[in-house]
Amino acid sequence: MVVMKKLIVLCAGLSMLLATNSAFADLIAVGEPVDIGSWAQRLQEDGFYGSPSHDHTFDLIAVRVCSGPVLKGPFLEIFSSAGWTVPAYSTPMLAVAQGPGVPGVLQWNIDFSGDKTIPFALDIAVYAGNEYAGTTHAVWSGSAWTFTVGNWGPARAALVPVPAAVLLGLLGLGAAGVKLRRFV
Repeated sequence: MVVMKKLIVLCAGLSMLLATNSAFADLIAVGEPVDIGSWAQRLQEDGFYGSPSHDHTFDLIAVRVCSGPVLKGPFLEIFSSAGWTVPAYSTPMLAVAQGPGVPGVLQWNIDFSGDKTIPFALDIAVYAGNEYAGTTHAVWSGSAWTFTVGNWGPARAALVPVPAAVLLGLLGLGAAGVKLRRFV
């Protein structure tokens, strides 16, 4: 009987430890979805992630479509903080926004293609410099949002092309083109 009580207490303690060790989903929808030919939603991120939760001065947000309709260009727009942009390499399935570090709250619009009654899911990851801060898994039911802690967290380098690598690739293609042209 004593062993059983100790086992129950141990399991409860481990459960509480695991529950408090996860990041907090600090993304919220602001207002109602807006019809813009397709539709858009204003979102707000406060950068509180980690265990214990602390404020990150984040400078990059990545949005990945997990299921359902894709994002519509310009994908992410109308940022509440100046200097935030969406690079040209963003796609309808993976959009990235970068800007000066925000130590508090950032709001932006996210644009979707298709009908707003179609359910879908997104992962939204936040980065502070080269540090991955956390991810929110956002699910649109067709009428309301649900936000939970997500587990998608690619390395920042996987989201932002390194300029030297792009230059090296272009130089390699140029050299290959010159060699190929000599043989034709």
